[in-house]
Amino acid sequence: MNTTISAAAGGLTVFIITMALDHIECVSSLSNGLLAGLVSITAGCDASNPWWSMLIGVIGGFVFCGSIRLVKYAGIDDPLDASSVHGACGFWGCIASGLVR
Repeated sequence: MNTTISAAAGGLTVFIITMALDHIECVSSLSNGLLAGLVSITAGCDASNPWWSMLIGVIGGFVFCGSIRLVKYAGIDDPLDASSVHGACGFWGCIASGLVR
């Protein structure tokens, strides 16, 4: 249940941020937001409760959005945003697992 809650929170967060900042409704950002929430909760899934899972997913969405903008600003070619999903959100997930426990 925690995994699903975090994925949904991350997906909705990224979708809303993308609509607000870029003025587009992008399905790929929603999909990457779902992955960002999943990667963010993976390390601490067993120790968190549903509220923590939602918060971790929302923050993971913000981390993902910030990371893709930083990667694009740096001029790094990452068409699938995999480094932002797995790198930045994975790093956030490791930090979040220490906060939950």
